[in-house]
Amino acid sequence: MQTDVFRQILRQYPHKKVLVIGDFILDTYIKGHSRRISPEAPVPVVDVDSVHDSLGGAANVALNTRTMGAEVEFCTVTGMDEAAERGTALLEQAGITLAHLVAVKTRSTQAKTRIMAGNHAIVRYDTGDTISLDAGTEQKVIASLEKIYKQCDAVIIADYEKGMITPGIIEAIRRLRKTHPAFLAVDSRRLETFAALKPDLVKPNFEEAQRLLGCAVGRDARLTVLRDMGPLLFKRTQASLIALTADEDGSLWFRHGDFVLQAPSQHVPHPQVSGAGDTFLSAATLALVCGGDVRDVAEIATVAAGIVIRKEDTACCSLQEMQACMGQGQKHCSSVQELSGSLARYRAEGRKIVFTNGCFDILHSGHIHFLQKAKQAGDVLIVGINTDESVRRLKGPLRPVTPLQERLEVLAAIGCIDHIVPFGSATDDTSTDIIRQLRPDLFVKGADYAGKELPESAVLRELHIRTVYIPLLPVPSTSQLISRLQQHIGSL
Repeated sequence: MQTDVFRQILRQYPHKKVLVIGDFILDTYIKGHSRRISPEAPVPVVDVDSVHDSLGGAANVALNTRTMGAEVEFCTVTGMDEAAERGTALLEQAGITLAHLVAVKTRSTQAKTRIMAGNHAIVRYDTGDTISLDAGTEQKVIASLEKIYKQCDAVIIADYEKGMITPGIIEAIRRLRKTHPAFLAVDSRRLETFAALKPDLVKPNFEEAQRLLGCAVGRDARLTVLRDMGPLLFKRTQASLIALTADEDGSLWFRHGDFVLQAPSQHVPHPQVSGAGDTFLSAATLALVCGGDVRDVAEIATVAAGIVIRKEDTACCSLQEMQACMGQGQKHCSSVQELSGSLARYRAEGRKIVFTNGCFDILHSGHIHFLQKAKQAGDVLIVGINTDESVRRLKGPLRPVTPLQERLEVLAAIGCIDHIVPFGSATDDTSTDIIRQLRPDLFVKGADYAGKELPESAVLRELHIRTVYIPLLPVPSTSQLISRLQQHIGSL
């Protein structure tokens, strides 16, 4: 997909209003470490280090849609309990409208609690009601839908079979679609239940597709087999567009039952897949509402899901992270602000950020060695490069020999560099300000600076950023190379 097309689609996300309907679930992660077995029973003892709440179920769909920039109305049902209080606080923090949340005193909020020892789940226990809504609560939900439905560009039904989506609510949505056919996406383990709505998009995963088809499909040849099953999937769902997700095998896309394309997944060594389907659905829905064609939509949804599976726990994907992935082939950034999405993604993935800086006027083997060693000190290497005016102030009126644009192009061709940011002003030619904005994990300098007070030392101490000194190759410096060239030319 062309970057400008991607950018044009993403730019529209904040101008869309989406209604999310579905089951509210609170995900809680109790994390710790285990070094012993309980004397009371043959089970591990977990010493708790932290307790963290995340939004799950339809609440995670709402959160993803919101962090991608859209305005979100969330129609759901909770109890009047602690889980509801903690979950609604998270929704409010995200800027999600709660005017259509129905709280029921007699209902217990759905919550999933996981106890983790390191990266290993020890146990998960679920609490909360899964029975269908009573008639009174159902009518309150329908009344909310009738108020907000016509104001939205898209509607997402996220059905987790916890009792929220009743036959009466489905019928109410069918009536509303007749007068206001907003884009409708559905994600459910029972997609055939929503066939009367004729959804614009459904997103079955591999297991759900097998249930729809009424047959088991071997994993080895599943894509080949499923590719021919489009007409039957269409018959069962009546969906205009079907995005069948198959984990590491990517996704298959069908329009009115006809196979359109297969989109490959992003390879991630240790994926954390909880909530990735919610991200995929949110990104695909917004991209379609913003006019993307199927190929563009498939790529956008895959990129978004790829961002999430690199994170811990139930997570979501932001618009800034998607924009950063879109421009990841463009190393040159005009400012640190352009890097904000990439920095957020790197930190969410636990990657160590390394920063170094220099003029890099005439690149030589010493520079290459230094930059390669700098990258080896962490995971992401960001290079600050002095502007032409800054180089002149530091090196004299005859420098730089190579103008900034050419220096940027040369550095961008070096594989170990991830991003390059120009810096320097009439009042400050040091990298102090850029370090304060980036807040890298490591600052790298040549060993010839070891033991010296650097211009950046104060900010490095203030932000507790460790400095690493790299031994230099015994090669001439740029200034020495220029001097040697001048002598050579003079002798001609």
